[in-house]
Amino acid sequence: MVGERVQEPDFNDLQARDEELRVEVERLLCSSGYAELRNVKVSLAEGHVVLRGQVTTYYLKQMAHSAIRMADGIRSVDDELVVC
Repeated sequence: MVGERVQEPDFNDLQARDEELRVEVERLLCSSGYAELRNVKVSLAEGHVVLRGQVTTYYLKQMAHSAIRMADGIRSVDDELVVC
């Protein structure tokens, strides 16, 4: 309706959802079956995931994406994984 105020999301709710999602993404990486993915660092803000760290192959880089694709609430993934 005209003149109705749209309620903005509560900052604490967003932080709590991000933390839950970060924990879920880390769990998925750790349970992927690829030991190297346990060392991937995950940060998250408003559903935007950042993966950081080093992996030894491009295959493992792809597997990191594959492992987390089932997490509900991911809006985007910024891949800063380095293959070395």
